[in-house]
Formats: sequence, structure tokens, C-alpha cells
Amino acid sequence: MSRRLAERVVAWRWYIIAAWVVAGAVLVTLAPSLTGFTSSGYGLPASYQSTQALTIALRDFPSVASASGIIEVNATDNSVLTAPDLQKIDALARALDGDHIGSVHSVTTSPLFLAKNQKMQLIQVSMTGQPG
Repeated sequence: MSRRLAERVVAWRWYIIAAWVVAGAVLVTLAPSLTGFTSSGYGLPASYQSTQALTIALRDFPSVASASGIIEVNATDNSVLTAPDLQKIDALARALDGDHIGSVHSVTTSPLFLAKNQKMQLIQVSMTGQPG
């Protein structure tokens, strides 16, 4: 059975290729528009609570509603961060903050950002401007 199928595919290869091209064109033509799926912040539907919260924050608190990011720092061997490691992480945060990067408002870290198992520490990046 496989042999017969293979022989037919080879014999009719150009018709099969044309059929795939036509099928692809039909699917692209009939596919729904993506604007309905990505019309709100970060591609989430407007009905999601996080999107509604972002909308309220931007409307009611425009001066403090800004983007932010988190940098996770951990040891390459997944070991506990030592005191020198923590000093390097603190120095990294201070260096990034001191670089005065365009839209970055501040870069901070704290002992409070150290994981309970002491294998990871976070650096918080606050940015100016509004997210999205």
C-alpha cells in the first residue's frame, strides 16, 4: 500500500504541490484577523484582570504606571550564593543604575530579593514611560 501511494505521489507531484499551495492560500485568506487577539496590552484579551488593572493604572496613575523588569542572578553550578557573589550582584545593580540607560529609571537589589534557599537573587529594573 505504501508503495502504491508513493508511486502516485511521484507521478502526480506537481498537482500535489499545486494543491498544497492552493490549500495554503485558502487558509490564509479564511484565517481570522490577529487584531482581535492582540488589541490589548501584551496580547491579552481586554477581559483579563491584569489587562484591566493595567488600563486603570495608566488612566488613573499615569505618573507612576511604568514598565518594570526583573533580572534573576544565580550561580552557574546552581550552588548557594556566597558573600562575594552577593557583593558582585550588588555591584552589578549599582553599575547598571550608574550607566543611566535611556529608559531605565532605577536598578536596585536588596537582601530581601535573595531567595530563601540562597541560590538566586533578583535585581529590579524600573523603567520610565508606560508599558506596551
